[in-house]
This record gives sequence, C-alpha cells and structure tokens, in this order.
Amino acid sequence: MSDAGEAQGTGPRDRGALLVPLAALAIAAAFLFAPLRKLGIWDPYELDAADLARRIAIWVFPHPSTAEWQAGLRAQTADPLWLPGAQNDLPTLSDLHMGELPYTSMALSFRLFGLHEWSARVPLALWGLAGALAVYALVARLVDRRAGLYATTALVTMPLYFLHARTMLGDIVTMASLALALAGLAGALLDRGALVRAAWGLTAIAGLVSGALTRGVLIGVAVPALSVGLGALVVEAGALPVRKARGRDLAGAITAGLALGAGAFAAWLGLVLLRSTDASAPLVRALGVSLLLKPKVESTFDLPLRDLGHALFPWSAFLPFAVGRMFRAPAIEGESPAAATARERELGLRAILLCALGIAFATFAMLGPRTGPLPFSGPAILAIIAALAIRDFERGAPPSRALAVAVPVLAYVLYTDLSRAPEKALSAFALDRPAFPRTFEEPGTMMMRWALAIFAGLLALAWFEAIGPTARHDASGSTAPQNSEKKSLDAGTPLDAGNPLDTSNPLDASTPRDEIDARDPTDLEAWARARVDGYIGGLTELSRVWAGNLVFVAVVLEAALVGLAAMVFFGRRFGWAPVERLPKLYADIAVNVWWALPLTAFAAPIVFVIVRDGFRAFVKVARVPRALATVLAALLAGGALSFGYYPALASQLSPKEAFESLARLSKPGEPLGLLGVRARAAAYYGTGSATSFTDPVRAFDWLMSEKEATSRRWLLFRAEDLPRLNALHRLRTGQNLHVLDARSSQILLASNLPGGAPDENPLAPLVLDAPHAPSRPVEASFRGELTALGWEVTDENGALVTSVVTQKPYHLRFYYRVESPVSGNWKAFVHIDGFGRRYNGDHTVLDGRYPMNLWNPGDLIVDDLVFQLEPNFLPGDYNVYFGFFSGDTRFAVTRGPAQDNRVVGGPLRVR
Repeated sequence: MSDAGEAQGTGPRDRGALLVPLAALAIAAAFLFAPLRKLGIWDPYELDAADLARRIAIWVFPHPSTAEWQAGLRAQTADPLWLPGAQNDLPTLSDLHMGELPYTSMALSFRLFGLHEWSARVPLALWGLAGALAVYALVARLVDRRAGLYATTALVTMPLYFLHARTMLGDIVTMASLALALAGLAGALLDRGALVRAAWGLTAIAGLVSGALTRGVLIGVAVPALSVGLGALVVEAGALPVRKARGRDLAGAITAGLALGAGAFAAWLGLVLLRSTDASAPLVRALGVSLLLKPKVESTFDLPLRDLGHALFPWSAFLPFAVGRMFRAPAIEGESPAAATARERELGLRAILLCALGIAFATFAMLGPRTGPLPFSGPAILAIIAALAIRDFERGAPPSRALAVAVPVLAYVLYTDLSRAPEKALSAFALDRPAFPRTFEEPGTMMMRWALAIFAGLLALAWFEAIGPTARHDASGSTAPQNSEKKSLDAGTPLDAGNPLDTSNPLDASTPRDEIDARDPTDLEAWARARVDGYIGGLTELSRVWAGNLVFVAVVLEAALVGLAAMVFFGRRFGWAPVERLPKLYADIAVNVWWALPLTAFAAPIVFVIVRDGFRAFVKVARVPRALATVLAALLAGGALSFGYYPALASQLSPKEAFESLARLSKPGEPLGLLGVRARAAAYYGTGSATSFTDPVRAFDWLMSEKEATSRRWLLFRAEDLPRLNALHRLRTGQNLHVLDARSSQILLASNLPGGAPDENPLAPLVLDAPHAPSRPVEASFRGELTALGWEVTDENGALVTSVVTQKPYHLRFYYRVESPVSGNWKAFVHIDGFGRRYNGDHTVLDGRYPMNLWNPGDLIVDDLVFQLEPNFLPGDYNVYFGFFSGDTRFAVTRGPAQDNRVVGGPLRVR
C-alpha cells in the first residue's frame, strides 16, 4: 500500500481499495488473452518459432508415459510432439537467434497442453501479464493506484506490447523482463520497508535473469540496471529541495551502487562480445542477438524512431509531448515529511524513466547496424511516462492547446504513412519485409481511420482547456481541488465552469467571463442563452474590426460569389458555351459556394462550442477528471486495433480459417493435400496427416485423380499458386477451380467436388464461366489470338453508367475471348482522348493476378481498370481507344475498328 494511497483514505479496510488493481488486472487480461483463440499461426515466422519450441519440448521435457522412458530410455518417436518427416532434433541457440527462455516457455506449454496454436501463445501472454502487473505495482507504490491503472492501460493498449504478447516471436519476454527488472530496481531504490524492498529485489533479480536469458546482458541487464543507477545519480546530483528528515537511506544507496555496478559490467561485457564475436560464429548466450554478415546500409540511429512511430500508433503521437512534461516538477505541495517523501519518489521515478528511455534508445540504435531491426524492449518505460503525464494533468498541471492541436496532426501524419504503406503496421515485429495482404489494405485503412479519430478527438477535447478547480497534492500526499469542495480526484473531479483562467471561448468576448462560465453546462436553457449572447457578442466584436472594413470585405466577397453562381446557373440553363465547357465539378462548386462558405463560417464556431460544452457537461455529469478522457481514448482506439484490426490482419496471414473450414466441411477419411503450406502446420490444427506437394501440376493431378473422381479430396494452397491451378482446371473442365474458403488472402482451400458450397474463387470476376454481353460491343482481333468483345463503365457500386464526371472513380471493363495461346508478354493501355486532353491508362493486364500465358482457348477474360479523370477534362464526348503493348511495340489489331493498332472503342461522355 503506497503512502499516497493511505493518505487518500484507501487503506486496507476500504472496501473500494481493490477496485483499481482489479480494473488494471481485468484490462490487461482482456487485451492480452481474449483474442488468443482467434489467432492462427503466421507462416513462416510463427510456424518456425512454434516448431523450434516443439523440438525443445521433445528433448528438454521428455514425454514420461512411454515404457521406454520408464525404463530409463528416451523413445522420442513415441512422443505425440514428434512429427514424422519433420526436423525433430534439439535446436541450437543459433537456430533460435536469441536466448532460449521464450522457446522454453512455449515448449513447457506444449508438453502440458499439447500441440495447439493457442498453447504456444498462453505462456507468452502470461509473460506480458507479468510485465503489466510489475508496471502497475511500481507506479501504484511510488505515485498512486490511479497512476498505476493508467500505466497498465497505456502499456497493454500499445500495439508493440500486446502484439508480441500474442505472437510466438518471443520478444514479449524481453519487454516483460525489462519491466520486471526496472520495477524491481526502482522499487528497491525508492520504496520503504525491509520486506517491501526484499520483494522488489527478488523481482529485479527475476527480471535481470530472464532478460539475460532472452536478449543477452546488453539489452536484458545493462539497460534496466544502468537506468536505475544513473537515475539515482541524477537525483542525488540534483540536490532535492526537501531532504529526508530521517537521514541517509543506506539501503537505497546500496541498491543504486549495485545497479550501477551490474549495469556497467553488463554493458562492458556486451560491448566486448559485440566487437569480438564473428557473425558466422554460433550465437553467444550472453550476447543474445544474431549478427549480420553484412551490416545494412539503411541502419541509422533514426530508424528505431521511425519503427516506434508505427509500432506504437496511436500512442506515438502523444508520447513526445508526454516525455517533455516529465521535466516538470510533480504537482505535490506542502512541506510535511509525507509530501517530501512523495515528491522525492516521483522525482526519482521520473529521473529513472528519462535515463531508461535514453539508454534503451541508444542501445537499440547502436545494435541496429550489426543485428538489423530488433523489437524495442522498453514499451513499459513509455507507458509509465504517458501515465505520469496524464496523472499530472489530472492533479492540476496546466493543459496544453499546443498538445491538443499537435497530437491529432502528428497522429494524422502517422495514419497517412500507414494507409499509403500498410506494411508499416507490421513494424512492431521488426521482421525483414513481411508481406502485407493486399485484400486487407482497404478495410485495414478504415479501421486505422476510426482509431485515429477516436484517439485524436478525445485527447484534443481533454487537453484543450482546464475547467474546474486547480488540483494539487497537499502536504499529506492526497489530491484535492483548491476550493471549498475538498473532494478527491479519485472520486471524480467536480467541474466549476467559473475558472477565470478558461479563455477557450473567443466568441464570448462581450460577456463577462465569470458570468458566462459560472453557468452550469448541464442547464440547457441557461447554457443556450449564454451561448447565444456570446455568439452575438462575438459578431459585434468582429463588426468593429478595422473600423468595420472586415465586414465590408466579406459583403463584397459574398456579392461576387452570388454573381458567379447566378452566371453559372443561367449559363447552364440557356446553354452558354463558356459555361458548358466548364468541368462539372467546377460548375457545381461555383453554383453552391455562395451559401456553403458563409454557412460554414457561421456554423463552425457553433459546432466547436457544442462539442466543447458537450464534453464539459459529460465530465460534470460523470464526475470524472478531464484527463481520464485520454485513458478512455486509449481503451477505445487500442481496443479497435487489438480486437479488430490486428486479429483481422492475422486471419489474412495464417491458414487458420482455411483449416476451420476444412474441419467443418470435410468428412473423416477424406484426404488432404498441402501445396506451399508446410505439413507441420497441419499438426497445430488437429487435421492429422496430409500429403505435401511443391509442384502445382502434381498437386492438381492428385486433386483431380480420375480413379478418385467420386470421392472428395481437399487441397490447401497458397494464393500465389491459384492462377496455375485455375488454368489447369479450366483446361480440363472449362470451369474455374472451386474454392471453398478464400477469407485469407494468403491461404485458400479447394476441393475436387463442390458439394453444394458456394464458390469463393477470387479469379471468378476476371475469368468468366458464362458469357456476358458488354454494354458497348466492339469486335476486333489481335492477330487471331485474342478477340475484343467490347467494354462498359460502372460506378463503384457496380451499376452501369453512360457518362462520367471528373474526380470520381469508375470501373472501365474490357471483355476478351481467347482464340489461341497468346504469344508474348503484353501490358494493356487505355487512351481517352478529346479536346486536346488524354487520359493514359497503362496497366498490367488483370492487375497481374492471372498472367496471359495461362489463358486457355475459349476463356472469357475481363480486364477491369479503375480510372478517374482529372478536373481539366471539359464536358463533352471523348474517344476511347484500347489495346496492348510491350515496350515500343503494340499488339497488332488485324481485324475490326482500329487506329495505330488501337481498338476504337467509341465515345465516352464526360459531364
């Protein structure tokens, strides 16, 4: 129990004393454990890690039930973890590319619970939970329970942390070990009581040992130990304003000395090993990282910052400002011994955190060129920093409009990065160019957008202003508003809109601040009158600017806009040539801007005030501190990513959904084939034996074996093999391959017999099983190999259109019939010409999803191009030309309407 907690009346007899730690435990467990059963094994990264753990389990935790083992012999072949045909020997540290502790944890779970994907994840999630609880315990002891809850929430909502806690790559052990070591050493340094310090010491030893057994002494020992040791020196050198009344703290001094000594020795040993170890030599346990044979050119000190920006989104937009606020003194007032102790603890913790952040970043920046990217081990450091910044604001630290504006801007920049390069969402794993499923780009961007809006919006509302009494820590360490209402912030901060420092409503300039803001925002009638008065007052003030010239300029501008709208409106009505030549988008803007611009100018302040005061009213009714909105934003945005975005992404990267469909649709005894999917993956999904193939032709022959034509067979294969398999199937049957599960863009499930299940073949819209008559028929032949049948235009909903407008996306679909194998490797082009302008639509045929060398005679091909005309395309009829080219050569058009080996498609009207 912290001193702050005792002072706040939350002692052991307080029935609500356990609510905050239980809330922290529930949040951590939900984020770390809830999605485990929904996640499949990411091939090859997680599958390789799981297989290494399985091999360790065979040898380190032998199966004790066999007679041979009872007789003193090891008969691993009778072990249920032994996979025939797979590698089953004991791996080396070089195979693991890190220390053995994460794999040993997974191996023990495999032995206890069997070979399942979830059984490998449970121990890693437990490591993550241990790190989160250590963070809570440290902050709750040295600050208060609410700050501990905030720190735990921040930690488990950071993608870098919860993703590794649910992934078999092992680095969650590194992150949890640093949290344990840092919490243990800092607690032993700053906390009080012999038994308490002994418990912290054991926690520190556990964290240092586990860190050394995971990522070596440099990351696992030197970073946390040096952080605490140097932090203690910084605090001591800073000459604390209030010294301890009871003299020197000998136990703390010993802790600081041991931490500094252990950290210095670990850093020296790690640097020596780093310089002396050859990259081709076996991995050294004390080093804990694999070295690159050739350092990467792009490995510079700023790369960890770039990766953290994406791996911590959206927290990464807030953290730079939170770090800056660590240099402010904690909001604790008073000169009593309790206040001095509380202030000294927090100052010490802040110094340790800042040292830890600098040391951890320097370590990873130094290792990067030698090892390649490594997952940053210090999300616990960043989580505590964020929690202290939030708690300081809650206790009375001033708000920051710069933060309220800059965080949404920075978050939007990071979101733009993630939307334009979605693979950066995998930066948390620090893997070498992991493939991002293209089919997930659009839904993934939408989920990221929601996370951005929730986090940035709530955070901006919370930090934009300070409403209510200024809260400070009093001399006893409790938190109380500095007015007549002595209510703890732990019970909810009361709002008092009469704060004279609130200048957040510039429209109320004509009304006294204390009169307007003293009104209750939940009293709708009074609030509405105040807002109307303030709005009228603001307009009055604007009318006086520049002696009324500002209003005169606005009136002249509005008159010009009305004249422009009238000219365009009547010009359209009477067919004036200059107006008819205007692009539709420009004409629509000209007709509507005269009312949209002033309406926006008048409505924007109203919307701002409604949102701001609505948030004020919510805070007052809910009786919670404004700063709590930041934690709520983290829970909502982090939940959207943790339970929505990343599980959906994982389903695209693993064969779990395909195996689930197989288990649901297949009958016992029906054979399974695997193409491009390793046979050992099937062992984790309980499907039994499977036949593996490396060649699509052999896999197809097995699937369509004539002697088994009446029995059902299944083939699970990678999406990259679908074009070849589909071409073979069309050559034999004239129909597309029947795909029964295509939810994952990487792994698909097909069968030789449909069995009444719907077809999910992704190539079905591109290669038709039935004829289709295009709305713009055109017949032309490309050297007798390919016949153009026509084209059509549809909107984004698939509805046929006869005309288009600029700056709006449409689908331009071209239909072909294959007459004979197409010779050559061609790209497609589309020209939309007219009025001295051209739209050039060069593109890969079928977006490269079904190469031309796989087209069979009789195939009906649909080449779909998404196009959008620029706004300088004037209204009128444009000519559509299309064809194929390779370099400077065009595929010759030997029959039909053509011009320069371009098929003349006919007119396309632009409105």
